[in-house]
Amino acid sequence: MARPRYADILTPREWEVLGLVRRGYSNREIGGRLGISPGGAKYHVAEILGKLGAGSRQDVALLRLSDEGERAPFAPHWRPRAPLCQNQAVDNRPIGYFDSGVGGLTIWRATKKLLPRESLVFLADSGHVPYGEKSTHELRDLTARIVRFLLTQDVKLVAVACNTATVHCIGHLRETFPDLPFVGVVPVVKTLARRTHTGTIAVLSTPATAGSPYLSGLIEEFAPDKRVINIGCDGLEDLVESG
Repeated sequence: MARPRYADILTPREWEVLGLVRRGYSNREIGGRLGISPGGAKYHVAEILGKLGAGSRQDVALLRLSDEGERAPFAPHWRPRAPLCQNQAVDNRPIGYFDSGVGGLTIWRATKKLLPRESLVFLADSGHVPYGEKSTHELRDLTARIVRFLLTQDVKLVAVACNTATVHCIGHLRETFPDLPFVGVVPVVKTLARRTHTGTIAVLSTPATAGSPYLSGLIEEFAPDKRVINIGCDGLEDLVESG
């Protein structure tokens, strides 16, 4: 990533973290990349948000940085603080979404409600549903082809609106398309662990998601002291598609 002129307001470590945040990495993934704890990554992200005057890490992920120090916040509520108030340019390119079917439209609709000024492109890969019964190799090939199509639509960010595709492919997509930010959806283990009153939580997902190392990592990080019932449901995607 090119280093803009205002980079001197960030420390070298914060600059490293910023690069990973812009690519959609979670605090846990940032920590693993940089050899720091998830808590340390969270601290650095908070510092970056404050220094850049951004409302959320999603705003930071969509900054367009260049040698001239330009940036393109997409969120309507985003208000930069000095010294980032010069040369502001809005990025009008669309946000791309994809899922194996229509389930991801719930995320598309939520984004449309939250960010009504944004242009959104949604691709439902119904020709290859269900994803939950495919191998990691097949999924990576399919999702890479989808992203290449979305790039022909000039998207500025890709939202992987599918649990299975996220847990198996988002890391590979970030490596394959390093200049394109990605965000994904994963089982809400963290939220469930925080809200349970019984100490037991259940996660219902496709077999591919249920058996993934990614989900195991989420459980280990956010619910180590909870009883987790991890259920891989055959035919789940077909049920969603049928309404």
